[in-house]
Amino acid sequence: MYFASLKCTSPTFVASMNNTVLSMTFIIAIILRLEIVDLRNPRGIAKIVGTLLSLAGVLTITLYKGPEVQSLQGAPIHVRSNHAQQNWVKGSFLLVSSCFTWSLYFIMQV
Repeated sequence: MYFASLKCTSPTFVASMNNTVLSMTFIIAIILRLEIVDLRNPRGIAKIVGTLLSLAGVLTITLYKGPEVQSLQGAPIHVRSNHAQQNWVKGSFLLVSSCFTWSLYFIMQV
């Protein structure tokens, strides 16, 4: 799923969304009651704040649309984007599924 999503989207999008695996693992562990978070304890608050900051950073990197990178005339490698192969909806779904399965894999190892 990871490589199929890489084919349908951009490498920048895949690399930034791949950082959600740790946050997803923590959230799934809370849902499955493998992780206990005490909101009265500073450690529990730090876990929640860290997870939210991580997700905010990933969303910022993923949704930020910066200037397009252009290749120089004499450069040995030219950057070209193939818009015909990009299917962002399919690629995004595959990428989220890939991150979710990686999270489940990490939980199964515990």
